[in-house]
Amino acid sequence: MKRGLQSRMRVAVSVVLTVLGCALAPAQVVQWGNTGIGQMTGFPTGQKFVAVSAGAAHTVGIKPDGTLVQWGDTTWGQMAGFPAGQKFVAVSAGLYHTVGIKPDGTLDQWGDTYFGQMAGFPAGQKFVAVSAGYEHTVGIKPDGTLDQWGDTPYGLMAGFPTGHKFVAVSAGVYHTVGAAMPVRQWTTTRLHPAGATESSASGVDIGMQGGYVDFGQGRRATFWTGDAASATDLHGTSPWPASEVVAVDNGKQYGNFYFGPEPGFGNSLGAEWDDTPGSAATMSLWWSLNEASTLRDAQGGKWVGDGNDGDGGQNIATIWNGGPDAFNVLHWGVSHGFGIGGAQQVGDRFESGYMSAYLWSGTLESAVSLHPDGATTSVAYGTDGLQQVGSATFAGVEMAGAWTGTPDSWKSLHPAGASSSRALRVSEGKQVGYVVVNGVKVASYWESSAGSWVDLRASLPAEFAGQESVAKDIWVDGNTVTIVGDAINGLTGRREAVMWVSGQSATPPETAILESIDGQSITINGGGLSLSDRLFATFNVTDDVDVAAVQYSLDGGAWTYCGLSQLLTNLTLGHHTLLVRAVDTDGIADPTPASHSWTVVTPAEAIQAMIGTVSFMSIPPGKKNQLKGILNSALTLLSDSNPSNDGLAKTLLQSFISACNLPPVNSQPQTPGLIQMAQAVIASI
Repeated sequence: MKRGLQSRMRVAVSVVLTVLGCALAPAQVVQWGNTGIGQMTGFPTGQKFVAVSAGAAHTVGIKPDGTLVQWGDTTWGQMAGFPAGQKFVAVSAGLYHTVGIKPDGTLDQWGDTYFGQMAGFPAGQKFVAVSAGYEHTVGIKPDGTLDQWGDTPYGLMAGFPTGHKFVAVSAGVYHTVGAAMPVRQWTTTRLHPAGATESSASGVDIGMQGGYVDFGQGRRATFWTGDAASATDLHGTSPWPASEVVAVDNGKQYGNFYFGPEPGFGNSLGAEWDDTPGSAATMSLWWSLNEASTLRDAQGGKWVGDGNDGDGGQNIATIWNGGPDAFNVLHWGVSHGFGIGGAQQVGDRFESGYMSAYLWSGTLESAVSLHPDGATTSVAYGTDGLQQVGSATFAGVEMAGAWTGTPDSWKSLHPAGASSSRALRVSEGKQVGYVVVNGVKVASYWESSAGSWVDLRASLPAEFAGQESVAKDIWVDGNTVTIVGDAINGLTGRREAVMWVSGQSATPPETAILESIDGQSITINGGGLSLSDRLFATFNVTDDVDVAAVQYSLDGGAWTYCGLSQLLTNLTLGHHTLLVRAVDTDGIADPTPASHSWTVVTPAEAIQAMIGTVSFMSIPPGKKNQLKGILNSALTLLSDSNPSNDGLAKTLLQSFISACNLPPVNSQPQTPGLIQMAQAVIASI
C-alpha cells in the first residue's frame, strides 16, 4: 500500500474540477472539515483570493495580484520548490504536489516528487487548464487536447483519449475524467463505379469530387457529384493513354493527360475541363514539340504544378495565371509546385543536397524557405492561404506538420506510435493526409495538433479494415467537412475512391459578453480605458441545442477554450480586442463572435483622456478651465520623472474629484466616468 494511503486512510483526497477560464472576483476564503493533520496550519485569515484548490491536507490560493499562498500540512514535502513571488492564473493541488499555470500558459510544479509526480513534465508547453491527482497530473492544451504526466501505476494511462477535445478535466487517485467536445461522426460514400478495376478521388469542392476511374485500360479523368452513379468520364476520345483530375474548383476540373497508363510513364500535360470530355484545354511551360507540364492543384482560376522541357529536363515549380501562356516560374532549378491557396503557393526545391519546403506568393522573388531546423528533408504539399502543410524528416522519420509562413512556425502533427506521416491538404485549420501505423497507410484527419489525429479508416465498411487508405483533399463549409481519397478493398484488392462527410446544418449558437471588470474592480465598457494589466470578463451563450464549449481569442490570437468567464493577465499597454464564441454539441461555432475592445493606458495617458472629456462638457468656461487646470498640473507632476511629486499629483486628483461632486459638474453625464478614472489613476500611482 502506498505512503499516505497506509497511514491516512481516513483522509479523502480532494481534487478540484478545473473548468477552463473560470475565475472569481476577489473573495475571502472559508475552510471547514477535518483539521487533525494540520489542514488549517497557516490559514490566511482576512486575505482575499481569486482561485483556490485543496489537496489531501494542504491548500493553495491565488491572490488578486496573481501570487500564491499555500497553507496546511507540510509533512510530505508539499512546500518543496514553492514558487514564491511568481504569478499564476490557475492552480490545482494534488495529494502532495501542486501544479499551476503561469500567465504565459506554461506550467510550474512543486511539492513531493518521490513517486514520480514529475515524470514526463511538459516543460515549455502551454495549457489552459490543469488538474493534479494523487501522483499524476493532466492538463488541457490550447487546442483542447490533453497531456498527462507523473506516476503511471494501476493503468493510469489505459484508454488515454486521443482525437478528442476537452473543456474540463479532473484527475483522481488512479483515474481521470474529462468533459469532451462531441467527436465528429463520419459517414462514408463509395465513389467506385460498377465494373471499374481501380479508382481514386484527389480533389473536392462544393458539391463536386474529382479523380480517376480505371476500367482496365488506364486511368480516365472523372468527376462525381456525390455518389458512384454520378461518375462522369472526362477523358472521352482523347488519344492520350491516360488522364486524371487532381483538383476541382468553381465548377471546373484540373488535372493531367499522361503518355502512359498512369503517372510515371513518360511525360504529362496539364489540362483543364469544364464538365465535359471535349472541354479539355491543355497548358504547358515550353512551346515546343517536347512541351510538358504537370498540374497538382488549382484555385481561383490559377494552377500550380511543374513545367518540364520534356527532353530529359528538370521539373520546375510553376504557377499558371489563367492560361497556358500566362505563367510565372517559381524556381529555375529542380523544384515542384504542390499546392495553392489564396495568394500562396507551396512545394519544394532542391538545395544543399536535399529537398526543402518552400512558400511563394506568385513570383520567383517571393520564395520563403519553410525548412525546419534539424530536418534532413521537407516538403509543403498544401496551403489554404493561411496555413501550409506537408512533412519534414527528422532522424529518418517523415512527420506530418504545419507551418504559418516561417520555418520556426513548424508544428508537428505526427501522432504517437506512428512510423511516418504526411499532411497533404488544409482548409480552415483542418488537415488531411495519411499516417503509417503497423506498416499500413491510414487516411487521417487533424485539427492542427498531433493529439487531434483521427483515423478515418475506422469509419469505412468492414471490407476496408486493416487495408491501406489515404485522404487526399478537404473542403470545409461551416460545420460540414468533406474529405476525398481512396482505400483498398480487402475482399477484391481494388483501390476505390471514397468520400467522408461530417457535420450537419443547424442554427449556430449566439454569444454575448456580459461584463468586463479590470484589476481595479472597474467596469470597462466597450472602447473604454483601463489602467490595469488584468481583465475579468463574463459571458452568456444561447443555442437551440446544448452548448458544449466557449472559446476566446485575444488580439487575433488562436481560439482557446474557456468557460463562462475568462481572466486575462499580463495585458500590455495599448489597444486590445477580446472575441468570444460558443460551440454547440453539433460542433457548430458562433459565426459572429461577441467582441469587446478597450485600451490599457498609463496614468498620464488617462489624465490626457480626461482633459479631452472635460473639454466637451456643457459647463461654464470658468469651471471647465478650473477642472482642466487641475488635471494639467497633475499631468505635469506625473511626467517629470520625479516620484517624490506623485503624492502631490494624488492630492490634485482628489481635489478634481471634489470639484466634480459640486454643481454644475455633478449633473453632467460624463462626471461619473471622470471620477472613476481619477480614482483609478490615484490607485495606480
